[in-house]
Amino acid sequence: MIDTITIKNFRCFASVQLSGCRRINVIVGKNASGKTALLEAIFLAAGSSPDLTLKIRSWRGREVIVLSLDRSDYEALWKDLFCNLDQDETISIEFTGSSGFRRSLVIGYEQAPQVLLPLGDDISASQFTIPISFTYTVEDGKPYKTSPILTQKGLKIDVAPLPPIKALFLASQVPFHAQQYAAFFSQLSKQRKQHRIIEPLQTEFPFIKEITLETEGTASVLYAQIDDLPEKIPVALSSAGVHKLLCILLGIAAQAKGVVLIDEVENGFYFDRLPSIWKLILDISKEYDVQVFATTHSSECLQSLATAMEGNNADFSLIRTITEDGIHTTEQFDGKTLLAALRQHGEIR
Repeated sequence: MIDTITIKNFRCFASVQLSGCRRINVIVGKNASGKTALLEAIFLAAGSSPDLTLKIRSWRGREVIVLSLDRSDYEALWKDLFCNLDQDETISIEFTGSSGFRRSLVIGYEQAPQVLLPLGDDISASQFTIPISFTYTVEDGKPYKTSPILTQKGLKIDVAPLPPIKALFLASQVPFHAQQYAAFFSQLSKQRKQHRIIEPLQTEFPFIKEITLETEGTASVLYAQIDDLPEKIPVALSSAGVHKLLCILLGIAAQAKGVVLIDEVENGFYFDRLPSIWKLILDISKEYDVQVFATTHSSECLQSLATAMEGNNADFSLIRTITEDGIHTTEQFDGKTLLAALRQHGEIR
């Protein structure tokens, strides 16, 4: 479990520290206040490869295009990671947690330039670049460094030789990857534990009679048997809410002892479903010992938390991202304070 998070010079955050994170951490705040950036920081530091930065770039709608070996093209891949776009600074993201758990990621440029000399090219065609480095540190204090290198064949990215923390990012604007969640389901099925996900789903959506893994061409896809239909259909076609809840629950089960990051958790759910959905997320997270960080803009989504929090205050925290005079900060509330505010129907977004 992550207890504290310290972020410096990442995205909109010059410096911010969170402490007392819980199993379910709900993140609120106005647009452009840093909610998604906070999820991205956790995701990057949980990994072991710079290619995760390219993934979150694509999730924000930005393609990874390198037109040449020019230094500016290389630096453009990483520039928006730095606070105020200042690549002279160094990014630092650090977690601490229970049982001496510690993890950090430092991103910055090397001091000395490196000359790239692609084979078969005249030296005049080579470009001077200052490679960016991603340095990961774990409990033993040993640094693990990797630097993406731009070559004529593309971007060469090595993976740091350390185990990543299990982490899954459910981005708000990106469709769920059908084969990834089919693989999650298959693993549960092999363990004969798929009922732990299907039964709660059926309780929430009784018209779902069965979930199975079927083949479409060479791909495996999750199908649902639904009342009154003569054939099964892909779960994604049955209902946006059914599909999203299934993917959330499968994702939590697949990240045992890890972290699940959900951007705009309320999307796709009718408001009267939210209290029981929060309870399902809490129950499955406890069963698989997973920590959840979820953003929301919805007052209804927040008010629905009260039902799941009854008797479970210690499992929840609220993180609010704030922008004042161009400075991005956060403030936190424990479960007891959060529940009291919900009962008073206070505006906590």
